[in-house]
Amino acid sequence: MIEIARSLSLEIRERLPQDELLEAMCVVYPQYWNNCQCPKTLKSDFQKILKCLVDHFFKKVSIHGEQIEGILDSSKLYRQGGHFAETMWKQYPFLYNPNENGAITRLWTNLSASQYLQENISEYFKLVDLCQTMSLGSVEDERMFSALSFLKSKLRNKLDKHVDTCLKLYVTKYVIDNFPYERVLTLW
Repeated sequence: MIEIARSLSLEIRERLPQDELLEAMCVVYPQYWNNCQCPKTLKSDFQKILKCLVDHFFKKVSIHGEQIEGILDSSKLYRQGGHFAETMWKQYPFLYNPNENGAITRLWTNLSASQYLQENISEYFKLVDLCQTMSLGSVEDERMFSALSFLKSKLRNKLDKHVDTCLKLYVTKYVIDNFPYERVLTLW
């Protein structure tokens, strides 16, 4: 049974290629910090993600001959990274259901109540605003619709009630090996 689930998970990932920037934006979600148990791997992955974010959001853009500064300050992003990581790692246990609609908004609303955090991870607050307001391009929309059509087909047409759960499961990137079975059973 586990092999079938693994195979299905791999097939879904192959059908929906990943976008580097959208993948990098996962750092503002507490699930990212909870899924990695090895601090060394997490640190290496986090550094790659920061590089991707800096490459995309720190670029200066020329519009009609005028240089426009990037959205994020790369030196602040790197300097605040350790404090941000520690904050996020500690926040996960306080979320009742991190996959629930609005959980990320509630988390960051609570964090923004702290003046200390607003000053010490200011670039990450900007990043959260970007992640929550950035409209997806048609490629990303098409990927989601492709996932939806794969999950809900003529053979599986009774997923009306659970299709959003299936899509959330895909987005959170859980696989057989890292799925939080105990937490889910407790919530259920």
